[in-house]
Amino acid sequence: MKKFTAHNTLWLLISILPLMLLIGSGVINTSIVIIDLVFIYIVFKQKKIDFNDKLILYVFIFFWLSLIINLLFSLNFNNSFLRVFGIIRFAILALAIKFVLEEFSQKIIKKIFLIWSIIFCTVSLDLVFELIFGFDSLGNHSYMPGRLSGFLGKELKIGNWYLGFGLMVVSFVYCSFKKNYLFYSILIITILISFTIGERANFIKYFLITSVFFALYEKKKFFEKNFFTYARNYNIIGDFVL
Repeated sequence: MKKFTAHNTLWLLISILPLMLLIGSGVINTSIVIIDLVFIYIVFKQKKIDFNDKLILYVFIFFWLSLIINLLFSLNFNNSFLRVFGIIRFAILALAIKFVLEEFSQKIIKKIFLIWSIIFCTVSLDLVFELIFGFDSLGNHSYMPGRLSGFLGKELKIGNWYLGFGLMVVSFVYCSFKKNYLFYSILIITILISFTIGERANFIKYFLITSVFFALYEKKKFFEKNFFTYARNYNIIGDFVL
């Protein structure tokens, strides 16, 4: 029962991680620490470490020790300690997400991406609301003209959040639904919203990465379409089978 509970706790916390990132630094840090602790419990309690995981663990320990040595010779111990602790907790978070994607069932993974998509769509609608009315659904508004703040309020960092989870949602739509019109619609809408946020650097990153993704998608379709047309015309597939 504990094993089941630990696994459920891990994937549920990871599934609401995008929401936690919108609430505040205290909630973010607490959530990440809990995810790290649950992940460490599962890995060591259930002995989920194979040779490859041990190799990663050894590299991580070596990296952590190098940070500790650097900390001992630091002029400002408090600032250096916070940086070292921050790097460690985010590194463990990355390993926890990797563990879930590799060890959990496809059903659970789809649930995680579905929850991420719902949160992402909610944020997108909120940004559109702010664009139209000048304030978002919670009454937040940007103090800088031409910028949207969304649920983050005075912290004008929603573009960075939108960049990260937008790419994941686009990928989820592409892998799950296989419908061209839905994929194109989501792609275009997210690019437009990213532009209206007003964070130039994040918009350029999002536009470039989604453009590459779109180009690869179209190239795959072009190859498949032309290959099967050629095969049908010259009966290559039939000759091969016979």
